[in-house]
Amino acid sequence: MRPLLSDARPAVRSFGLDLARYELARWAPPIEAIVALCESEHGDVRAFVEKALLAGDGKEHARYRIDPATLTTDAVYSFCESLDAGTRALGMQLIANNPRLAVPEELFRLTESPDRQVRAMVVRTLWKLFRDRGTTNGWVPAPPPSSILTKKKGAPEPERELPEPRHTTRPASDDALVAFFRRILFTLPPARPPLERGGKKKKRLRPLPSRRAKLELIQVMRDLAVEDTAFAGVISPVLEEFMGSRGRSEHAACLVALTRIRHAAGGAS
Repeated sequence: MRPLLSDARPAVRSFGLDLARYELARWAPPIEAIVALCESEHGDVRAFVEKALLAGDGKEHARYRIDPATLTTDAVYSFCESLDAGTRALGMQLIANNPRLAVPEELFRLTESPDRQVRAMVVRTLWKLFRDRGTTNGWVPAPPPSSILTKKKGAPEPERELPEPRHTTRPASDDALVAFFRRILFTLPPARPPLERGGKKKKRLRPLPSRRAKLELIQVMRDLAVEDTAFAGVISPVLEEFMGSRGRSEHAACLVALTRIRHAAGGAS
């Protein structure tokens, strides 16, 4: 199949794509082959592979759909480490669509990516994983009030949606987290994100504005420091240093973070 899809002649590639639409799910190519197809120089091939990876579970997609349940974290993160910008964007979309793939330890290895949009995705995802929701683990919202007269006898209780479980382990060592923290806070981002292939716009994860990325990272570290006094002692000096920022929002975020960290430490003692 790959020779057909890499052929320079459009008619030959079209034939290969027709075959893939009917046989890709049965062929089940290895993830390395899928990544290679995502990096193809031919737009029609890239579009088909993206469709196969993001397609729903409807019958109309059954013959070519790549089931996300078969994707491993190593496989998906290899997309984010690709030299091709479109392939990295696809990897980020797969992580956003499949929460089980958002593994903190694996996410942290992407913080060294030269792609600003990948780093922004890491900050955003870490915030979702570690943010303080203001609720206790296992808390369930109370059911809405209902009249005894209108409630039918023997009617089943409506299911209540459970909050997402929080991760309790930190994504990396203290020194590594602080190094990333300082890098984001004290490094100027590029003036603009890189252009898409051919200069054409394409749906992809929107990068966080630089200031928002900094604020969300401060919130992540704040919540981790509130729960871990040892980490609080490591990160507090960095927050104090960054309080000298000219931005009011960054200064305020650091001040709030330090106040909550010190309050938690005082309460613990």
